[in-house]
Amino acid sequence: MKLEPLYIRDMAVAVAICTLPNALPQFLGWLYVITPLLPIYALLIHGQKNGTALVVRALFITAAILLVAGALKSMVFSVALMPLGFSVAKSAQAGHSAEAASFRGAIALIAGYLGLLLLGGWLTGTNPYHELQTGLDADMALLAENYINIGKAEGLPAETLNSLAAAFQQTRDVLPHFLPGILLATSLLQVWFVLGMGTLFMRRLAPGLIPWQDLRAWRLPDPVVWGFIAGIVAMLLPGQGFGVAGTNLLMVVSALYFLQGMGVISSLFNKWQVPRPLRALAYILFLVQGYGILVLIVTGVADVWADFRRPRGLKENPL
Repeated sequence: MKLEPLYIRDMAVAVAICTLPNALPQFLGWLYVITPLLPIYALLIHGQKNGTALVVRALFITAAILLVAGALKSMVFSVALMPLGFSVAKSAQAGHSAEAASFRGAIALIAGYLGLLLLGGWLTGTNPYHELQTGLDADMALLAENYINIGKAEGLPAETLNSLAAAFQQTRDVLPHFLPGILLATSLLQVWFVLGMGTLFMRRLAPGLIPWQDLRAWRLPDPVVWGFIAGIVAMLLPGQGFGVAGTNLLMVVSALYFLQGMGVISSLFNKWQVPRPLRALAYILFLVQGYGILVLIVTGVADVWADFRRPRGLKENPL
């Protein structure tokens, strides 16, 4: 098989993106987040067969490089992210909506992470989830120690230092209970990020290959709001189990409505023709302030009834 220059170039880029975050995680670990973009680009530009072959070859070359570098174990994380990219690419090829693509992508990403847990446990003989909990607890303990030492150096009162230590200890105590919700919510945000970046990237290279035109219209099925309500009710019920379950559920659903709120705000900015610099400033303010994130979540929930963007009759069934 004679390889075209474009194919060779794209394979070289794919190998670099897969290799660098694993070989140099301290400096280039951020490249993990764009790993799912590889199969999206490969399958849409080179087709199903050649694109899949490109990704597989790139992974084999990466594995050989990391084996020599002694960093092969870390590659499993890159592999776990690939199903998300393949899912989004296949949704685009099938002409699915953005909502359907994100739903299928979330399932693929969760399946990839579950595979990572099983494979990690098999290779190391340990429970990766337990190892994650232990690592987070150790990081929190170290962070608490550093803050307390800084407080002592600044001459803070003993009462303030004790309150700070108690706050960190309380966080360490509750974190294991809420870790499932945190991980799932983070995964959903990651799916949306990949879908958005993939859409932006492919619309510049080959706009006709992406069936969904604008993520500003992305919205959840209306019944999802009952999950939000159920989470609040469970948190108000007596008993620790209800509170933990309700909090985890609320974190997951809130992440979804945060994304819907972002879509509403972006759509309104576009409708009002807000200049791009002001939009960027507004997004930064929303994201860096806790109240801004809460406003986006409330906006996303309110959109179920207010329908800020377009008549409901024009919306298609997302699934």
